[in-house]
Amino acid sequence: MTRGLNKEFIFKSDKNKRLYLKYLLNHTNWDKTTILGYVVMENHFHMLVYTKSITAISKTMSSVNTRFAKYYNKSIDRTGYVFTGRFKAQPIVDRNHLFNCLTFW
Repeated sequence: MTRGLNKEFIFKSDKNKRLYLKYLLNHTNWDKTTILGYVVMENHFHMLVYTKSITAISKTMSSVNTRFAKYYNKSIDRTGYVFTGRFKAQPIVDRNHLFNCLTFW
């Protein structure tokens, strides 16, 4: 999960949502990761992934969030942080947890 600083609506436009997804889906570190589901809301983003390497996810999310933040700040003549800290990750512990995550969105 990644959220805008101060719950700011950074994904309020479809253009911003599409661009963030483009950055995410075109990133090069997905060789050990499968995206199972995602949802982009106005002020945050959820993604459900299967991975063999948590390091790959960390590097990817850092790169994608930095790239999007640079675009976002430039597009509205803004400076500073765009996202609230680092992305948050939670392990899925069993099949029921997985299905709850997929159907919750």
